[in-house]
Amino acid sequence: MTGRFPMIEFTAGQRTRLGYASFVVADARMLFVETPKAACSSFKHTIASLAGADFGGIQNSLMAAKSDAMGIHDRSAVSVPSLFDQDSEQQTEILTSESYARVCVVRNPFARLASAWADRLLCHSISPLAPSIKELGYPEYRPEIGFLREQFAEFVNHLYRKEAPHFSNHHWSTMEQLLLPDVISYNLEVRTEELAKGVAKLISHIEEQGMVWPGLPRLNENPVQLGLELHTPLTVRRVAEMYEVDFHRYGYRPKFASLAMPSIVLPDADSVRDVQQRNRRIFYLSLKVRGLL
Repeated sequence: MTGRFPMIEFTAGQRTRLGYASFVVADARMLFVETPKAACSSFKHTIASLAGADFGGIQNSLMAAKSDAMGIHDRSAVSVPSLFDQDSEQQTEILTSESYARVCVVRNPFARLASAWADRLLCHSISPLAPSIKELGYPEYRPEIGFLREQFAEFVNHLYRKEAPHFSNHHWSTMEQLLLPDVISYNLEVRTEELAKGVAKLISHIEEQGMVWPGLPRLNENPVQLGLELHTPLTVRRVAEMYEVDFHRYGYRPKFASLAMPSIVLPDADSVRDVQQRNRRIFYLSLKVRGLL
């Protein structure tokens, strides 16, 4: 094997990232590397099903998961091997063989960052110890798109002035930092904007291995569904600058056509505040049990 494929060396940081983010399904001849806020939960459940892996669920986890399904993000609760659970020859074959599907999912950086803010910050499903929360506090909610745009702009300004290019949280790290394309040669990049097309190619590969595609579940529990609507001309310019590498590498345009105030229906304040309180409570309990508070 070593004569056929050159050995690949990884840095300590790359090994840490891929030890958590990579999933190998040997029978499907497939490597998947996650991208937070790009159909991440759905693909992880599909990978676990393909691998026939035990998923212990939230009862076996101390992480601050909002539901049983979100326990899939606790790597210790999902018995699917990572790239580094293979021996060196297997790793090299996985990373270089033409018969292996090396799969990632990408998303428009404007939509991905807005989704991360709406889910993690606006819904308070992020640790109170996170640098962004220490700096800005948890955002408030009002069912007014103008108010939410202002708060999102404050977050973008924080990233622009205090974090970029070395972001403090994987939910808004660049996709290039997360997917490590310089050491992993992906041959199937699924775009969330063309999900059916990308999944069809993946299904074909799975069926060629004599396996059955288990389906891709829809998992999105965020009560506030916001994306491009959150952007202003200033946030567009700053996101385009901070994520320039992603726009270039993954073929997205660093601008979009309209910033008109949308006519969208937002959930009422009381229901969102209930979600915010629940999520903060889950995080505080998780941190206390783990001795971090």
